Amino acid sequence: MARAQWLQDRRMQKFRDVLSRWERRELSAMDAGEILGVSERQFRRYRQRYEEEGPPGLLDKRLGKASAKRVPVDEIEWMLDEYRTEYSGWNVKHFHEHLQERHGFRWGYTWTKTQLHTAGLVERSKRRGAHRRKRPRKPAPAQAAAEAGRGHDAAPGWQPGGMACGNAARGPALPRSPPPTGGSGKSICPTTTLASPGRRSSRTAHS
Repeated sequence: MARAQWLQDRRMQKFRDVLSRWERRELSAMDAGEILGVSERQFRRYRQRYEEEGPPGLLDKRLGKASAKRVPVDEIEWMLDEYRTEYSGWNVKHFHEHLQERHGFRWGYTWTKTQLHTAGLVERSKRRGAHRRKRPRKPAPAQAAAEAGRGHDAAPGWQPGGMACGNAARGPALPRSPPPTGGSGKSICPTTTLASPGRRSSRTAHS
């Protein structure tokens, strides 16, 4: 059964059910229109048309008709024959551009591509991967230095994975240095004092 005929039958059956409920006063005209998806006034038009003409009066005359914008069959065959004989192997974009420039072709690019795919003259392109792919993060300078030092013999007290001292504003962080001999066992972080341009440190000013 064609889809248009199936839609007509379903629409007719639903209208009969709603009309019978309206005749039994189970539904008002407004409720019947809401079930059918139309206004109350349109339901009354359907009921009057059904009483005057019977079931044929409710047929949707738009269904089953060819669209006025449909491309004629002879133009489809001409376009496919042009590709087979004159433009075989061309991509769809260049083929469509040449048809527009040389033959005044007035149909769209997407329609042309669909017809060529349906006829089997052009293969469908493979689906491309995701536009953005996740990449591994670049290790931080301190982490790279620690990983590079793992392959060498570490000094006593060396902690490659330890805390790094320094400040991001002063430059790359420095790994923890080994504790001094005979000290308290606490690590000493080397510090540097950076003077701002145009300023002198307090020691230099007093000296």
